[in-house]
Amino acid sequence: MSKSGLLTIIIVSGTFFNDLRAEHPAETVAMGGTVSVEELLNPLEGKALRTILNAQKDLRSGHQARAMETLRQALSDPRALPYAISMLGIEHLKAGQLDVALSELEEAIRLLPSHAELHSNLAFLLATMGDYDRALVEARKALQLNPSRARTRLVLGKILLVHKETADEGAAHLKMVAAELPSAHLALAAYYQWKGQTEAAEHEKRAYSGSVPAGAMSFQPPQR
Repeated sequence: MSKSGLLTIIIVSGTFFNDLRAEHPAETVAMGGTVSVEELLNPLEGKALRTILNAQKDLRSGHQARAMETLRQALSDPRALPYAISMLGIEHLKAGQLDVALSELEEAIRLLPSHAELHSNLAFLLATMGDYDRALVEARKALQLNPSRARTRLVLGKILLVHKETADEGAAHLKMVAAELPSAHLALAAYYQWKGQTEAAEHEKRAYSGSVPAGAMSFQPPQR
């Protein structure tokens, strides 16, 4: 198998996309996760916090239209603005409105430049759009801001697999999070198949298929 071309994997596989669907940039903040410097100086509280929590609740319960309207109204509240616009960006990303999502996530990062999850989600979006060089910059920034976040390492690992020069580094990141995020096994299977290590590739595919519902596997061999 030739190693001269790009290592091609499905960046937006079903399981990877579902990993992102479960999280919103504001959720970690609202629920007491890692916070940025800007959030410490301007904490989300009072009416702004209740608005974001209500929107999250509506999204989780399937009332997307109501959640989107709540978030649009929250754009007029300076405290809620960064979180509302980032959540809108994620929803537009899931809807395939990538240009709109890009504008919103970029604005959210302008307002909260030290928020690791925002950089990670922007990296995911840029990779989805095929802008791997910029996606890599954002993913590295996200990991620098929060080295313990597994989803960021997953995003970074998959982006690094795109180029053969960085594929080994990408595989190292994916191995670190495979036990927690099953889609890392699928990306590792592509990596090992590209390396010509068939047995290792099959092992990763079995590990993946054993951790997700039957029929969910989506695998594409590397480019020859």
